[in-house]
Amino acid sequence: MPSPRYLQVLALALVIVPSIFASAIPGARPPTLEDNKNADMAYLPCYIGEEMCMKAHSWDTEEPWECIDTQTSITSCGGCSRPSQDDQPLGRDCTIIPGQMIVSCVRGDCVVSKCQSGWKLTKDNQACYELYDEGD
Repeated sequence: MPSPRYLQVLALALVIVPSIFASAIPGARPPTLEDNKNADMAYLPCYIGEEMCMKAHSWDTEEPWECIDTQTSITSCGGCSRPSQDDQPLGRDCTIIPGQMIVSCVRGDCVVSKCQSGWKLTKDNQACYELYDEGD
């Protein structure tokens, strides 16, 4: 997989020098900066379907963020666990759902498939609840 830095440079080149790449696609017009309503979106550092999220531990000052598919990531389900922008939705870490044994992220929602012994799955498959012994 190409590095995020390479993807940034490539995407920026596609915006700055569109005439070079426009000839590769017959009938396609080159993109312009006016095509983007927001100047911050002049380049896309992540693949389509991924979001740019802050890394959990941003020790890497060169690239303190990573690209995550928040529709399938069980640790950033539905959004980033550490959003890189104020308007990004906050994701959920499906792995910390109490009592879950098997969990996944489907279309941005945590889905529990199996609960641990002594726990029961809710009807919406989003959580487990603990069964209590009535003899206590």
